[in-house]
Amino acid sequence: MSRSLAVANTTAKESSAASINVTTSQNNAYDPTDGAITVAVYGAKKVGENTYAGTAVVSFDPVTKMLYGMKYNNDKTISNRTALTSSSQSFGLDANLIKINLNTDGTYNVIGNSAQNPTVALLRINDAVYNDRSWKSGYKNQPTLVARNITTHFIDKTTGTEIQPSETTQKYSSQNYNVAVTTVPDFYTFDSSDNATGSIRNTDITTNIYFQRNKVTIDSISTSQNIATGTGFPGEKINIIDSNNTIIGSSTVDEEGYYTVSLSRYGNENEKLTANSYNSENNTLVSSAETVVTFDADNAKNSSKNIIDKEAAKVTQDIKNDPTLSQADKDKQTQAVADAATKAKNNIDQATTADGVNDAQA
Repeated sequence: MSRSLAVANTTAKESSAASINVTTSQNNAYDPTDGAITVAVYGAKKVGENTYAGTAVVSFDPVTKMLYGMKYNNDKTISNRTALTSSSQSFGLDANLIKINLNTDGTYNVIGNSAQNPTVALLRINDAVYNDRSWKSGYKNQPTLVARNITTHFIDKTTGTEIQPSETTQKYSSQNYNVAVTTVPDFYTFDSSDNATGSIRNTDITTNIYFQRNKVTIDSISTSQNIATGTGFPGEKINIIDSNNTIIGSSTVDEEGYYTVSLSRYGNENEKLTANSYNSENNTLVSSAETVVTFDADNAKNSSKNIIDKEAAKVTQDIKNDPTLSQADKDKQTQAVADAATKAKNNIDQATTADGVNDAQA
């Protein structure tokens, strides 16, 4: 679209930046409390038996930054949800089978009956099934959740450089994460991403969002135009190439994404013209667009008719000034010139191509 066809607005448009939304989820949210994150799930069995006795859950509250213990019931509800303390608690389960207490460094202990009678097993941790589900006498210094950095870089895929400062969001471990693009910056389209989804575990996370520059466009051109217009990426160089692969005009895309190129000649009917856009940093070809020159019938016909009228007027004046002709001969020849001009202009009106107009004019 040419600038003249854009929405009329004399105020420069403020460029928009890319924006993202980072969300988290859990595969199994054993603690349904709003915002709570499941840290681990423990099973308990009766002493000396292989009879399952119940399930305990430890969760983390990101707001209070406290750990909570609770009993997980068979109907998938919870009960006895209580903050962990230095004192051992069983949360409604048999204290002879499982007890949980908080350490001063923020870790916690899960205590079973004894080494001779192991009664606890770690079932899930970091929102995933724990493979070693053997019965233990307990688990010491179990870690709490840690906030991890999720850093997102916004990359111009053409140059490999960042188009704006990176953004860092902190989310707690033991969750899945998803980085979604909510706003695409001006003059770009979303292309792809690296590591935009996954699980938050023991390390910080880096994700890259790639944006592709808008490709060059070229507006339609007629045989009466010697200017090419279109859109592209600001700062890129535009070359207009004719059907002989010759550059017939060059310009640069302005800061609003438009370009105007003055052409060294008019295009021929059905001639293909190509707009090539080049990266301003290393002059490499980024994108191309093509258009086919159309026949501007009205302009061509009016121009040809004007030529015929001027030629008829000149011949008529020559006849009028010829002293060798009688008045009757002058009138006859003048009428013949007028008739010929009228016929030629009628033929021009009937023409549908540039060649047809030229033939009628001749």
